[in-house]
Parts: sequence; C-alpha cells; structure tokens
Amino acid sequence: MVSLIMNMLSMRFGRAFTLVLGLGGTLAACGDDAAEGGDSGSMEASSSTAGATLGTTGSGDASSGSSSTTDDAATTSGLSETTSSPGPESTGGSDTEADGEVTVLEGFSTPESAHWHAASETWFISNIAGESGVPDGEGWITRLDGELAVTQMQWFDGLNSPAGLVSNETTLFVADIDRVLAIDIVTGHLDEQWTVEGAGLLNDPALHADRSVYVSDTFGQAIHRLEPGTAPQLVLQDPQLGGPNGLNVTGDVLTIVSTGSFTDFEEEASAFRLDLVTDGLTELPEVRGKFDGIEPDGDGYLLTDFRGSLLRLDASEQLHVIRDFVGEGLVSSTADLGFDAERGRVGIPDLLGDRVLFYDMD
Repeated sequence: MVSLIMNMLSMRFGRAFTLVLGLGGTLAACGDDAAEGGDSGSMEASSSTAGATLGTTGSGDASSGSSSTTDDAATTSGLSETTSSPGPESTGGSDTEADGEVTVLEGFSTPESAHWHAASETWFISNIAGESGVPDGEGWITRLDGELAVTQMQWFDGLNSPAGLVSNETTLFVADIDRVLAIDIVTGHLDEQWTVEGAGLLNDPALHADRSVYVSDTFGQAIHRLEPGTAPQLVLQDPQLGGPNGLNVTGDVLTIVSTGSFTDFEEEASAFRLDLVTDGLTELPEVRGKFDGIEPDGDGYLLTDFRGSLLRLDASEQLHVIRDFVGEGLVSSTADLGFDAERGRVGIPDLLGDRVLFYDMD
C-alpha cells in the first residue's frame, strides 16, 4: 500500500515535488520532510484588502444542488455517489468499534480540505484543481448543503492551491500557499487577504476565541498569527515541528499535528501543544503518525492520518484508530477533515482520488 501511494503521489504531483525540492530538498503533497526554516526575521509579511482579480461568486452551476437528495444533487453538479455502505463492527487494525454509513462523492479536483459551517448548514471543500503548490489560479471552493447536495460547484474560484479551511459565524478563511483569504460566507466576496512573504506552504488555519487566526506553514516549519488590518506575526519557527499541518485552538493552547516526511511513508511525525501565553512548546511523544487534519470532538480530537485512517486522540492523550478507509478500498488518501457534530458526520477529502468521503459515526 505504501509503494502504491508513493507511485500515485509521484505521478500526480511531479511538478509540485520539483518545486518543493527547490525549497528545501523535500517531497510532499500535504506535508514535507522536516526542512529547517530560515531566519524568522527574513519572513516579511504584509496585509492587504481584497483585490478584484481574485475569486468570484456565482461562477458555479447555479442549478446544481437544487434537489433535496444526494443522488440528484450529484448528477446536476457533475458529482456522483460511488459508495454507500455500513461500516464493519470492527476494522482491521482498529482498536475501537466502527459502525456507520459511508458515502463517497466523486467529481472533485484534488480536494484537500473539508469544513463544516454549522451556522449556514454548509460543507465547504477546497479543490486544488491544478498542480499542488503552483500559483496557477485554477483552484476553487465547492459548497454543499447539510444533506450533501451541491449548491455551487465553484462557489469561489481563482485560487492557487487552496488547502485548509476554518470559519467563524460569517467568514471562511482559506490557506492558499503563501496567503490566507477571508471570504464573506453570505456574499462570497473577498473581505481581506494576508500574505506571508517567504512562506513555503500555508496549510491549516485555526481560530482563537479572540477572533485571531493561526495558520501552519508546513514547509517553513512555522506557525503564524493573523489579525484583521495588521501584518501576520510569526509565532513559532522550529525544525522539530516536522512539517506542522493540522491546527486547533482550545482556550490558549494550540494543538499541532505534523505530517513529516513524504519520501518515507513509514517515518512518522509527532503532535505538539503550544501555550499561547507562555510560548512553551510541548511534544506529545506517544502520538505519532502522518497527520493531516484535526477537529475537536467533545473532550478529545478527531484526526486524519494521510495514509488512510480516521483516528481519535482522547483526553488522556491516547490515540485510537476509528477506521482505515484506504485499507477498506474506499479512498486512496485521507486529507484534512471536517466535522458536523450534530449529525456525527465526518467529511474527509481523498486528495489523490478526486473524491470526498462522508462518514456518519452515529
């Protein structure tokens, strides 16, 4: 399985890998080897308001998603439902029981992140579309309703290589190589854009209660903080992060899960906790994997391991496998997840397979 995924990565992301090699001798689709970051003083950052040349609203198919059923919505939007099956009582390699319905929608274009916005009952899916890590303007965001019907295939386009997504009540934040965009969820207009000069790959954003946004730089081994109307601030840059990817803020603690090397799928990375008051960084040495996304789940967290698994990190910092979707043959990869807590539904993009898997855990 490891060699199969490596071959798929090589075929699909050849140019992106070449670009990454130029940045620091690493290979990655959603993460990289632990390349050392440069002098933090060299990472000049700027903040600017929305430009008219970026994404547009209404560019998707206005008729899509009008049906109340997933099948009809998929047909009118170009997506198709390929799998709908109950989970086994227990999955090979898992140490928890895995029941629940699985739905796999096809027709996306290199989807990297799924995000659930509860206030609008909306799933947002980032589509890289072009080549990963290349500023080609071919990426977009897809919008689905709570029943998985597509409302707009290209709700916001003109993106370069959109990765992680996060939102507050009114705004969707999108990490896009070296910039983070703030998009009004109601109007689809770009409200603000931050650019981090010298960033390698801005990957996953997370919200603090004070409405600031933290974002990981996977290739730069760094974490940045964004606030409206100000330039980004470098919070942390440390090679030991090993390809920081998924982020979550709870109180004043930032949890970081890392991807590590994409040249060696057997080599795993760690997870960390950063105290945002004292700047103290603590490694969770028992938590290892090739992590991509992280979402809070009660007193713990749901995580994805890019190699195929949905995991849970409990309150005692023990890691449990919920289900291995690649092992079951449902998808080729498991990227940055979203979580609809009310329905108990997890959305997981298959970056290598142009699909998004939705798993109803309840």
